[in-house]
Amino acid sequence: MDDAEMVYSINDPLPAYIQQGVQRLLSNQQLNNVEQNLLQSDIKQIKNTTTEISLLDTSLCSSRKVTNSMSENFDRLVNSMYLLSLKNSRTEDEALIHTVELMTDIMERAITAYAQYDEDETKQDDTSPFTCQYCKELLYQPVTLSCGHSFCQCCVDSIHDRYQSCATCGKEVSKDQICKVNVTLMTILQKFHATEWEGRALVVQGIKLLQKEQYPEAVEKLTQALNKVPYSHVAFLYRAKAFMMLHKLNLALEDSTKAVFLSRRLAEAYFVKGEILRRMNFIPHAFISLLMGLHLEPCRTAEFEQLKQMVKSTVERCNGKQTGDRMPTKRRHLSSCSVSPPTINLSATRNHQQQQQPTPQSPVVKRRRLSDSVSSSSSSSSSMSSMSSASSDWNRTDDVSRLDDSSTSSWKEETSSNTNVACKAAERCWFHTTSNQSSTQKPNEQLSWITFSNDNNAANVNNKTQLPVHRSMTSALKTTHDIITADSCGVKMESGISEQSESDFISFLFAIDKKFTGDLSMICDSSLNRQLINILGLETRPQESSNLGLEKIEQGDFECSLCMRLFYDPVCTLCGHVFCQRCLERCLDHTLHCPLCKQPLHEYLADSLRSLHHPNDHATETIIKQYLTEDYSARKDQHLQEVEEIIQSQPIFVCTIAFPSVPCPLHIFEPRYRLMLRRCLDHNQRSFGMCMPLPNTQHHSIGTLLKVRNVTFFPDGRSIVDCIGFQRFKTSNSQMIDGYHVAKLQIIEDTVITDEQTLERLVRIHEKVFIEAQEWFKGLTSTVAERIVNHFGAFPEKDTKLRSENGPDWLWWVLAVIPVENRVKATILGKNSLRERLLIIHRIFVCLAQRPRSDTM
Repeated sequence: MDDAEMVYSINDPLPAYIQQGVQRLLSNQQLNNVEQNLLQSDIKQIKNTTTEISLLDTSLCSSRKVTNSMSENFDRLVNSMYLLSLKNSRTEDEALIHTVELMTDIMERAITAYAQYDEDETKQDDTSPFTCQYCKELLYQPVTLSCGHSFCQCCVDSIHDRYQSCATCGKEVSKDQICKVNVTLMTILQKFHATEWEGRALVVQGIKLLQKEQYPEAVEKLTQALNKVPYSHVAFLYRAKAFMMLHKLNLALEDSTKAVFLSRRLAEAYFVKGEILRRMNFIPHAFISLLMGLHLEPCRTAEFEQLKQMVKSTVERCNGKQTGDRMPTKRRHLSSCSVSPPTINLSATRNHQQQQQPTPQSPVVKRRRLSDSVSSSSSSSSSMSSMSSASSDWNRTDDVSRLDDSSTSSWKEETSSNTNVACKAAERCWFHTTSNQSSTQKPNEQLSWITFSNDNNAANVNNKTQLPVHRSMTSALKTTHDIITADSCGVKMESGISEQSESDFISFLFAIDKKFTGDLSMICDSSLNRQLINILGLETRPQESSNLGLEKIEQGDFECSLCMRLFYDPVCTLCGHVFCQRCLERCLDHTLHCPLCKQPLHEYLADSLRSLHHPNDHATETIIKQYLTEDYSARKDQHLQEVEEIIQSQPIFVCTIAFPSVPCPLHIFEPRYRLMLRRCLDHNQRSFGMCMPLPNTQHHSIGTLLKVRNVTFFPDGRSIVDCIGFQRFKTSNSQMIDGYHVAKLQIIEDTVITDEQTLERLVRIHEKVFIEAQEWFKGLTSTVAERIVNHFGAFPEKDTKLRSENGPDWLWWVLAVIPVENRVKATILGKNSLRERLLIIHRIFVCLAQRPRSDTM
């Protein structure tokens, strides 16, 4: 038996059935169904016949010395990385930081190189509307965020305390935007999963007892939860924490290992397991678990600090220093040792000896950050650059030489350093990848014309530039990567550490891992993970079925309390009530309170207007589509029919007179016109008609179609709409719908001029009237001219679009500003002859020249 097999042959910290299952599976990964069944039977027999699980005694764990050859090799590898980092660092603490960064990037490349994409697992995670996308368990007390994604209430608290953003889409969520429990979704979950809901309730109770430091009671409550939901990795995880605080490290390790098996992508499970292994003095394995956790979630500052202190302890142990001795910090120390990591032959670890290489004198090299020079691959270099660009922000503890129990309680409560801290490796962080993309992506072209004025809530956007900063830093660092030749090491280094040494370190990690619980192999290959769960007899959460509880669900469970119909585009308010999107929008046009509980919805409306509509409640909508397919199809057809009726006629804004090519800013605040504006933006290609009012009738029959160029919304629902005219029309069949006018339109276009002589006469008239308009405008007082320019813009240049459908643009600008009655302007607007319009305006200028000028219009 070689050293790799002797590491835990005497004092094994895990139950025998787990150890046998892992090692026999990893030794032959190509097991067929028959072989798996035989192995499963063997493991079940071992599990049932073992009355007392052979675990490493707690007292032995706390005092056990790591003196075997494999652990010594690991210490030498870590020490070599530290020495190399020290060469390129200014201080000892910075070298520790660089060493951890280097180790995390090596782990990143190892997992990336050996990872196998599992499409089935991805589909399973994304298709269930009943699963929390953070903890991957049944939604308990579901809370729907402003982005439309739902999570457990306890998960939302954890997410917000650490990241203040959604774990699915990365949208920032302020404290005021955290909703109450989604009442509709909670009712459905209780119907569909009554037993699992009770188990989840017990888990939450156990977590609360754990937070109150009532550890025995927490263990009892979590054990009750596992009796109801034996596949709950959250229950295993928190029971492991409780066992750890009770100093039952063996039971804690067993539970944390099961949590890792059942949730191989949950970073917290690896962090807890790493802390347990550290307390048991299994340092190499603790390193692996913590590095895997940081691979999944690199933004955890407390765990990064813990790894830094573990590196410091390893370096001190490797150098044979006493507790009070100082670690090497000066350059002269490097000349007496080799910074090249030992070359490890995994097939003959027992006969391994470190090869010393000559150390020639190295030239004076400008000190730089080690991780800035790492460029082994494009993906890994960008990750490392992101880490190094922000490493100065890490919380540092230079005076701590070793970890104790009190310094590793990051799992117990999040420190203040985790709040508002951007990810140190945002480009590879599973959590912040979507957040980075959400913060840096360009606005949707269809909504680029929407702006939002939010003076009262400016604090909500204080952190919007926090994550893109790291991306820009990474881009800058990519252009400054230099190749470093470490002549003093005796090895040509192109990425801070030789490829051979990095390969040896990766192989060493896999060798240690395979002799223990195989976590590193499992995270790379999910098929091994599923086989091991099956072999060990661990229960998993049952797959959702499209027929699940179909007899329990009723359409009344998804009935909007405003329209009394099935939800269509359901949205969830801050108070937890669900309505149809358009029903709630119409209600908020009149009052900014929830229709059911009367809670203020100012924040909800403000957040909705930033994107015109509030995002749908994804979980509720998915359940309706999957379990009420026919009812949803009928409801959709009904909605599309209503939309078709709306677009049959053009909305008419009865306010003033507008002209083609002339800007027309509007302040919209009436509920009926707020509804009209939304419908125009959604269904009418952002256009509507403008007509002037007339006494004893609905409106003037002549008007102008306006195109919305930009909308600025305010928190109370009001808006400033920047429009410009583009077509003239005459109305017919005008009527009222939902408080505003609609009508059929007949487009007015100028008569096409085909005779050249007529065109020449028209050109002469056009030139004359343009000169008259210029002279009239120049004759205005400065006050009046300034007022016109501020509202309509500067006097336009002459254009020769005499054969276009609306004629020259300058003519409409002049018609908009000359001081005549709107009825006269409407008459001119309805003329389809450019010659007639020019002659009428000519006569107006003649009349204006005969009367005295005034400073007012």
